[in-house]
Amino acid sequence: MKKNIVIGKITKKTGDRMSENKPNPKSRYEQGYFNCSKKYIGKHRPIYRSSLERRFMKWLDLSPQVKEWQSEPFAIGYAKPNGNEGFKQGNYYIDFVFKMNNKTYITEVKPHAQTMKGSRDFEINKLKWNATIEFCKKKGFVFLIVTEKFEPFKNIK
Repeated sequence: MKKNIVIGKITKKTGDRMSENKPNPKSRYEQGYFNCSKKYIGKHRPIYRSSLERRFMKWLDLSPQVKEWQSEPFAIGYAKPNGNEGFKQGNYYIDFVFKMNNKTYITEVKPHAQTMKGSRDFEINKLKWNATIEFCKKKGFVFLIVTEKFEPFKNIK
């Protein structure tokens, strides 16, 4: 691994990617801009990249326990495999950050099947998630992976 790779630290801040981002009309997943409440504190209008992310945004807005939230506020560095050359710098854009019950949650939203060993991109996701866990430990945050099995989703469509 090269010495200049940043792991488990913020590598890019809000706006680095969101300012140019738009929903992809050619995506196989439902995408669009989310109309949110005053709880949203991000600098750019949030984009959902799947129906699962849209449901999570709706939960963030509707839940009385959630005080504030952001979509893709920053990226955390991780070591990304680079073929035969070892590793290179990867930037994992966090899906959501929200505050609830005096805690800060760093959140990844994924279909449950994609969180299982052997699934497509699992090994890459594991590298991203391990870097995020390291970041959360240093900051006193909670890392949360949300899937369609997330209990509060049962009444949100």
